[in-house]
Amino acid sequence: MKLKYTAALIATAIASTSAMAGGFDGPFIQGGFGMSRMQTKVDETWDGGGQGGKNSKTAFIGQIAAGYSKSFDKFNLAGSLYMRSNQKSGDVVMYDDAPYWDRIRVKTKNTWGFTVEPGYNINPNALVYGKLGLSQTKGRMNYDYFIDGNLDLSEPTTSKTHTGFSYGMGFKYKFTPTIYGMAEMMQTDYRRKAYIDTDYGWAVKAKPSTFTALVGLGYKF
Repeated sequence: MKLKYTAALIATAIASTSAMAGGFDGPFIQGGFGMSRMQTKVDETWDGGGQGGKNSKTAFIGQIAAGYSKSFDKFNLAGSLYMRSNQKSGDVVMYDDAPYWDRIRVKTKNTWGFTVEPGYNINPNALVYGKLGLSQTKGRMNYDYFIDGNLDLSEPTTSKTHTGFSYGMGFKYKFTPTIYGMAEMMQTDYRRKAYIDTDYGWAVKAKPSTFTALVGLGYKF
């Protein structure tokens, strides 16, 4: 009798584990919106000197993503490709020696990336996961130089492509067999790029980074 009872418990546990696995298996698409804080560090150098500055700006953004998810018992592994709306970093104002100063403005657009998302199936309807990946964005810089508050020089808008590393975490919960809600946060640190690099030693370099928190809905096929 005890043996039958033990066997029934084991069978129930196995069935429960099997049911837990694969709740989010298959291809998916999702869209989200939220807040993103973009910070840009700027270094300006010239023969015999240099200076640095940074500024940040928080704004609403949107993001769409598509990917594929596969469970291995309680462990889940997914890959996701995403695209994100444009974002501004605000003005970076740096003073050389009054009355001379300059203003640098940076904006990113065409932001996209790929993440690998190892996760854990809490139950058939809930999944928690990490995010590791690579991102690319196109930065646009405007550089203005002032004397006594009057614009003296304005460099043409310059564009550079930044690549970076992303990491974060997320949570999904299924409301129906195909529709789920999601919440994510992710940090992306991009590499520094020279936007202005002259022959006589003057250079302006920018290094953007973003922290994003999103909520949204997804559809599992």
